[in-house]
Amino acid sequence: MSLNMRGLLISAGIAGVAIGILSAIPILSLVNCLLCGWVWGGAIFAVWLYKRNQNGVIVSSGQGVVIGLVAALIGAVISWVLGMALGGAASAASLAPMLDQLPDEQTRQMVEQLVSSGGISIASLFIGLIINAIFGMIGGLIGAALIDSKPPSASA
Repeated sequence: MSLNMRGLLISAGIAGVAIGILSAIPILSLVNCLLCGWVWGGAIFAVWLYKRNQNGVIVSSGQGVVIGLVAALIGAVISWVLGMALGGAASAASLAPMLDQLPDEQTRQMVEQLVSSGGISIASLFIGLIINAIFGMIGGLIGAALIDSKPPSASA
């Protein structure tokens, strides 16, 4: 059974926005220190939303992985954009005192060029995409297992 693409995008989009916002807010982002807690939770939420919007259709493990992956990737991009808007300039300014500690002038110039060109922020986006993808797939798998699990039947 294939995924309903419209339902997938709506469910993953809503959960991805939640992941991105919660991951970018300074104090709330600490939950991600618990093995990417917002990503796991967002992926599980996306699977729940998908199942709810598809009138209780059973979500397979593979479908859960895809739903969690899409939600996590959306969350990574939104978190990166918000992080750049909220703290990008502060991050570059906070590196200035550390640059003075570098022993080699050539290394100092290379790091300054990397920061000024946005190379560090692009690298952080790719790292975030990879990490979110891994934990989003795991969260989607867990969500599919938890949401579609049936309680044991009482045998007489």
